[in-house]
Amino acid sequence: ASSQRAVFSETRSQMDCPRMSTGDEGSCRAGRGPPAEQHAMKTGFVRPASDLIEVVAGFRQRVSLSSAPPLTLALPARPELFVEFYFGNPYRTRSGHAPSTVLVGPTTRYHTDIEIAGTIDTFTIKFQPSGVHRLFGLPGPLLVDMAEEAGAVEAGFRDLRERLQVT
Repeated sequence: ASSQRAVFSETRSQMDCPRMSTGDEGSCRAGRGPPAEQHAMKTGFVRPASDLIEVVAGFRQRVSLSSAPPLTLALPARPELFVEFYFGNPYRTRSGHAPSTVLVGPTTRYHTDIEIAGTIDTFTIKFQPSGVHRLFGLPGPLLVDMAEEAGAVEAGFRDLRERLQVT
């Protein structure tokens, strides 16, 4: 159990939005105010099988424990490169709702806020720094400070989304 806590703690500090505080093992709450106003989410993180470790850093799933009022979080600079699949309500940004599958590159500065609201069910694949290039031939520098509909960047993400949605 202690190793699971370390993984969840690492996940929050490396991949989740700022201003999040830990709650029970495997869950977190973001926001301020009384508990009724906080957004509770269950977060799970799994390391990849040994044959994927060179391209994938890990897998994460977030599921809201209840529908909650909207919560706005800042997205700071971060080195991660990941694809995120939204099966519940997609996050909202200044430019509108996130696409159902988004490929997000590393960011060099704060660039937007996200609004989390309603039912959240996301699945994220965090890539190693060279993983997207090794898998799809996409040069990493093109993805810096970018967030694009993943299916438009690489058609294989559409098929993967369909297979994930079934399971």
